[in-house]
Amino acid sequence: AAGRSRARGRDGPRQRCRAAGDCEVAAADDPWKRVDPQSGRARDRRGDDAGAESADEEDAAPIASLDQLLAQAEVLRPFLNLKVEQWARACRGLLPVEGGRRWAGLEAWNGQGGAEHPPLKPLERIADKLHCSLGMDPSRLLDVCRDRIAFESGEDLRACLAAMTEDPEVVVEGVCGRGLAATEDGLGADGAPCYHRCAVVHLRLASEATWRFGVERHVCEVQLMPVGAAEAQGEEGDARYVAY
Repeated sequence: AAGRSRARGRDGPRQRCRAAGDCEVAAADDPWKRVDPQSGRARDRRGDDAGAESADEEDAAPIASLDQLLAQAEVLRPFLNLKVEQWARACRGLLPVEGGRRWAGLEAWNGQGGAEHPPLKPLERIADKLHCSLGMDPSRLLDVCRDRIAFESGEDLRACLAAMTEDPEVVVEGVCGRGLAATEDGLGADGAPCYHRCAVVHLRLASEATWRFGVERHVCEVQLMPVGAAEAQGEEGDARYVAY
């Protein structure tokens, strides 16, 4: 099965609550049969298409509770970390090791200690983002649960993006480029190095496991970036991005 992507309107993707059909459980005698635990009503999901899924999406109200969003992100985080490591293995991606001081390939982070993944977005940054750019709407906050992969070549980055969009457990909600306004010499508008240059992928992990934990609708963010941009990031780079 191929991965799924959605065409979004001007407002972009939103964090949404579960729709009515999301609470159905798989029947023991048929993996395609879903049963509503309250009414006992069963339906066959065999042959469901993107149109049917879009109809379910319309039934799902945007999330209005920041507490609910943070709880979902905490549950989803290990699932996203595992996916990121799978994509990095398949596409020669680099992940941070040694406290984020170095980006390394499979041979370095597959052993003792492993790769290091970013924490959930800090509450201070969440509050700042909600107030400054999201109109205090938690449903538009898509990067509470996030991760990143660096690459030494554009070909590997493109291969990883293709692997993500073709993953049968992934629904890609949107892809965009991100970077400070830069000049030809690689400097930002303020004359300082441009630290944030990456492809940003907003996606959902719609697997059987995430469905059972109730987080299959949570949108998370994965940044794909050149290793040079990744190495330039850090507290100074984050501060410049916030200031920008």
